[in-house]
Amino acid sequence: MFGSQVLEVMIGLLLIFLALSVACSGVKEVLAALFGLRARTLEKAVRSMLHDANGVVTRQIFDHPVIAATAPEGKKPAG
Repeated sequence: MFGSQVLEVMIGLLLIFLALSVACSGVKEVLAALFGLRARTLEKAVRSMLHDANGVVTRQIFDHPVIAATAPEGKKPAG
């Protein structure tokens, strides 16, 4: 096509890596959604940043109307 086999192989490898990258990202997003990993990780990170061992301040933040409005009813916000 381009007259250079090296260039064609490089383009082919690039497309394969791109396709694998998109597929792996899709699988990761599906697993994160199924297991609620984002919400748990977000809550853990907020607790860690605030040094909030018992979770009182973290719960107050997540219960704030602006934050609570970002999540569906009955679910935690997930960043």
